[in-house]
Amino acid sequence: MKQPLVIVGAGGLGKEIACLVGDLTDFYVQGFYDDGIAQGELVLGKYEILGNIQSLQEIQSEVSVVIAFGNPKIRKKCWDALQENGNIHFPNIIHPTALIMNAERIQWGKGVIVFPLAVLTADLSIGNNVVVHTGASVHHDVSIGDHSVIMPGSRLVMSEQFDEATFVESNYFKPHSF
Repeated sequence: MKQPLVIVGAGGLGKEIACLVGDLTDFYVQGFYDDGIAQGELVLGKYEILGNIQSLQEIQSEVSVVIAFGNPKIRKKCWDALQENGNIHFPNIIHPTALIMNAERIQWGKGVIVFPLAVLTADLSIGNNVVVHTGASVHHDVSIGDHSVIMPGSRLVMSEQFDEATFVESNYFKPHSF
């Protein structure tokens, strides 16, 4: 049975996450929380704005949440505020077309979002509240800090270390010399 999931942030990334969740068998989008759109308005013509972020912070029932802001600093601020409420849980959301190799050799944080066609290999460390976007690849021994965003097509390779709240541009690649 699918579990309800709410998305914090109804902008572009939030819309993309709603589409991603539509392909999952274990979650469905219950609605959105956003400070800039009035409660009751619809996102993508079908998902209701359930309230603002403050109302989510004060929720008294258990809820699964994903944070949908592309700016790592805003992701961190939102995470810090929401994680204080013990009723709020941050599941990992991984699209079924993502290629996860050696999953047992990946250290996963909470609230990680992995988009379609992303590739994750072995001996990785992925922090809390991280986005690995469409077609990005993360290869052996890479470490990604909490609240980071890895944009589409990025290639993170060979033991690269990314600090907390890092924004990795689309198509990023750092050549290595041997």
